[in-house]
Amino acid sequence: MVSGKECLPQTEEELSTEGEPRAASSFPSKIRLRRLVEKEVVHAVFRDGQKSISGFFAVFSLRKQSGAPGYAIHIKKRYGIAVERNHAKRLLRAALYQLREIIRDYHVILIPRRKMKALRFWQIVWELEQVFSEAGIAKKT
Repeated sequence: MVSGKECLPQTEEELSTEGEPRAASSFPSKIRLRRLVEKEVVHAVFRDGQKSISGFFAVFSLRKQSGAPGYAIHIKKRYGIAVERNHAKRLLRAALYQLREIIRDYHVILIPRRKMKALRFWQIVWELEQVFSEAGIAKKT
C-alpha cells in the first residue's frame, strides 16, 4: 500500500517498464464505461464489494454479473470548493477511461481524499493501477 507522495514515480519515464507505450493497439477499445446510477447497484458495491485504501483514495470494487462496467465517484464537500471537486471528478473519470481494460469485469466506486489535489494526472493513473492490483482487479505492474 502506498502511503505517501514520495513513493510515486516522479517522471512519466518511470512509469513505462519496457519503454513501450501503455496502449498495445492503436484502435480504441470497445469497452464502454457507464455511471452507476442505480441505487441498488451502488449499495451492493458498498455492501458486498472489496475495499482497497490508498493514501489518496478509497476504492470499492465488485465483480459485475453482466453488462458494461460501471463507475461512481463519491466526493464529499470537505474535499474543497465546487471547482476543486469537479476537477477531481474529471481527472478520475479520465483515469478510469484510460484504465477501462483493467476494470472491464468490475463495478468501481472511487472516493478521493484531499491529498489527491497535489497529484498530476499520470500520478493518479499510476496510483489507481497500484490500488487495482492490490485489490486483485489488475495484474501487478
